[in-house]
Amino acid sequence: MKKKDLLEIKTKTKDELRRMIIDIKSEIGKLNIEQSLKKLKNTNAIKSKKRDIAALLTVLSMKEFLEKQDSVNLNNK
Repeated sequence: MKKKDLLEIKTKTKDELRRMIIDIKSEIGKLNIEQSLKKLKNTNAIKSKKRDIAALLTVLSMKEFLEKQDSVNLNNK
C-alpha cells in the first residue's frame, strides 16, 4: 500500500475500513485457492494483501482509541 493510499484510508470511516478488510480477506481466500491449484503467478500478492489488512487494522484501532480518548476527555470536563 502506498503512502497516498494510507492518507486516503485515514479519512475513511470505521465502517468503510471494516468493509475494506472483509473485501481484502475474501481476495486473500481466492488467492490461496489459486495458489493451491498452482494457478497463481504472483505469490507475493498474498503477502501484500496481508500487509494491507495490517495497515487497515492499525488505522481502525487508532480511530477507536482516539474515540475512546475523546469520550474520556468529555466525561472528565
